[in-house]
Amino acid sequence: DAFFSKYEFVNEVIGMGFRFVGRLRANSYLRYLAIPDSSATRRRGRKKKYGEKVDFSNLDMSVFTSFIYEDSKRNKNRCHTAVIHSRALKRDIRIVVCPVENAEPLLYFS
Repeated sequence: DAFFSKYEFVNEVIGMGFRFVGRLRANSYLRYLAIPDSSATRRRGRKKKYGEKVDFSNLDMSVFTSFIYEDSKRNKNRCHTAVIHSRALKRDIRIVVCPVENAEPLLYFS
């Protein structure tokens, strides 16, 4: 349920030593992790931690990896997974994007 994907709840569960698997809302603010460019000239200041915002209608397939998920009814879906940053949860998370026909994709995280 996406109701429990809040910072306070997830932080307490992880603080108790458990791993949390849940669902995110479709309008969650998620960002790619910044990829350091070794050919760029050195600049002053802190290096970028995050890249662009994740657009679920146009996923960056250089970051995401695809796999086939087969549910209990033998339906096969192509899902995508990657490690990205959640601004609301204030941490890097592994996300699984499962597209749904004529609807927004389902977002699961751990």
